[in-house]
Amino acid sequence: GVDGPIEVVPNGIDVARFREPAWRTDRASLGLPQAASVAVFVGRMSGEKNVRTLLRAFAPVTREAPDARLLMIGGGPELDDFRQATQEMGIGSQVLFTGAVPYEHMPGYLALADFFVTASVSEVHPMTVLEAMAAGLPVLGIDSPGISDTVVNGVNGFVVEHDYAALALKMLRLFSEPEPRASLAIGARQTSMRYDIRTTTQRYVEIYEEQVRQRRPARRRWWTRGQRA
Repeated sequence: GVDGPIEVVPNGIDVARFREPAWRTDRASLGLPQAASVAVFVGRMSGEKNVRTLLRAFAPVTREAPDARLLMIGGGPELDDFRQATQEMGIGSQVLFTGAVPYEHMPGYLALADFFVTASVSEVHPMTVLEAMAAGLPVLGIDSPGISDTVVNGVNGFVVEHDYAALALKMLRLFSEPEPRASLAIGARQTSMRYDIRTTTQRYVEIYEEQVRQRRPARRRWWTRGQRA
């Protein structure tokens, strides 16, 4: 029922924060081998993020890529359950759960990884995906709202059907092929610039200015007994 122009301005991210982290750590301090290929997931450790599907997809990848590592960042009610699941799957040594970390440290953690992966299908405007792109990470996700709105196949990452085997195959490719991964990283950085908070804030300002111009009444002149008011 809205009769008027509608424009969507997405929430922005501080791209500069993720391009040049103010806080850094290193792989050795987390127990990650320097020569490993590292995928990272950031999110709440609970069912709605489809974490078990991600772990299930990663398990067969480890047999083909023994140097692959999965860095899981975030806290949540099922964190201990997921840790136990990796032990049952035989991948406990290749999956690292950090638990909750301070947000200001997030750029430093992302800087350790080679790509970002998520199996979540409940996103709307996935800020973690945009932040990963700002950090120069290609993104692998499942075809779903939010993910498919942001990730473009072969440009800044890959989108696969909702199937753990399809997710595993693309994950293996990203672990095993550094050259295509580097090309996708360039596309990820370029995509993130569209969501830079400086860009989105400027658009907000422009919209307000346009509305002010449209609503400003024309100047009127009144004459009374030879006196102008």
